[in-house]
Amino acid sequence: ENVPIVPRKRRVYVFHCPEAVVREEPGVPMVFDPSGVWFRREGTCQVGHFVCGRAVGPDPDLEGTAEDLEAGSGDGFFEEKCWEHLAHRVPAFENIKVVNSWQGFYDYNKLDQNAIIGRHPEVEDFIFAAGFSGHGIQHTPAVGRAVAELVVEGKFQSIDLSRFGFERVLNGEPFLEAVCY
Repeated sequence: ENVPIVPRKRRVYVFHCPEAVVREEPGVPMVFDPSGVWFRREGTCQVGHFVCGRAVGPDPDLEGTAEDLEAGSGDGFFEEKCWEHLAHRVPAFENIKVVNSWQGFYDYNKLDQNAIIGRHPEVEDFIFAAGFSGHGIQHTPAVGRAVAELVVEGKFQSIDLSRFGFERVLNGEPFLEAVCY
C-alpha cells in the first residue's frame, strides 16, 4: 500500500514591529488567527521581534510545491497571505518589517495530518515514525521512547501509541484532531 506522506513546504518569518514593544514576561502567547496565520514573540531579548507563519491545511498549492523551494521572502507570500491577517489581529502590526525568513519542508500525512507510528503489519522489522505534519518537534521525545520500547520490549509500554499505527491508513480510518495547526 502507499504511505500517504508527502513533502509540504512551510515558511516562517521574523518581523520587527517598533510599536509592539513587549518587555515583560510572559510576553505574547502564541496566537492563532482563524485564517491559519499564527504569531508569537521571538526570543526574550529582541524587543519588538515576532515570528509568524501560516498553517495552510490540506491545500498544497497555497505555499507552492516541494519543487518550488526557490520562492522565498521576496515572492509576495507574506504580503498576500499573512500580513493582512496579522494587522487585523494586532493593529500595531500595520507597520512591520520582515527581517528574516525561513522555508523548508516537513512530512505531511495526507490522511489525517498525524504521525504514523508503529510496526508495518506486513513488512517484518519495519517501524514507522513519520508523517508528523509539522508536529515532530513536539512529539519526538515521547515517540522516541515509545519506538525504543517497541524495538526492545516488543510493545508500547509507557505510552500506548497504537492508535497512530499504519492499520488506520490501510483501513482508511483517519485519526482527526479538531484544531491542527
